[in-house]
Amino acid sequence: MKKIIEYLNKEIIKRDDVRDYTLDVDATMIETEKNEAEMTYKGYRGNSVLLSFIPELDICIYDEYREGNVHAGSKVLEHIKYAYEFLGKLNKNLKYFRSDSAAYSSEIINYCFEKGIIFTITADQDISIKTLIKSIPSDDFKPLYDKYGVLTDREYATTVHCMNNSNNAFTLIVQRWQGEQGVLFDEYKYNYYVIATNNFNDNPQDIIHFHNQRGNSENYNKKLKLISV
Repeated sequence: MKKIIEYLNKEIIKRDDVRDYTLDVDATMIETEKNEAEMTYKGYRGNSVLLSFIPELDICIYDEYREGNVHAGSKVLEHIKYAYEFLGKLNKNLKYFRSDSAAYSSEIINYCFEKGIIFTITADQDISIKTLIKSIPSDDFKPLYDKYGVLTDREYATTVHCMNNSNNAFTLIVQRWQGEQGVLFDEYKYNYYVIATNNFNDNPQDIIHFHNQRGNSENYNKKLKLISV
């Protein structure tokens, strides 16, 4: 089946006029009643499936069927390398990579810099990120508009970050919005969402809108599960 899918993908991509593509990687859980299945982080036995999509063509280019207790970020780099090489053989280019925080690692960020892949990755809010957020002056935050120009309840600001093992510094786009409930301390006044990117040219709002489109990969996963049922 993998050989057939690879052949079909190759023919679809060869016939497409577009040269630059995006890769969206997302893991999904499939529940099972098999006793030998491992427990997932969601509390049921199942398998974790890592899927990589090219949204411009609505195709799944690579998949990895794994045990349910495997970390979501496992083998993500392998998927990026496969897509980069697969497209390269067809004289196409993997230009963009989008992912949730499962791909937030220096190894993946270094590879994207090395190959000239523009990434947008949801950043883990670890101690270093939280400290960096606190250092951003409140006046630096600007109102965020959606892709239709409508004002949202969020604000955004940018800063620069470098991980311990990353070879290059990259941009962090920090979004914040008021918590729904009252808080006792200013430290918890806002909720935050952080995007790491090496896109140094586009407007941060445009980058946010582009990154949000990766949510469509979750819709692909839902459709695949419905088909399998």
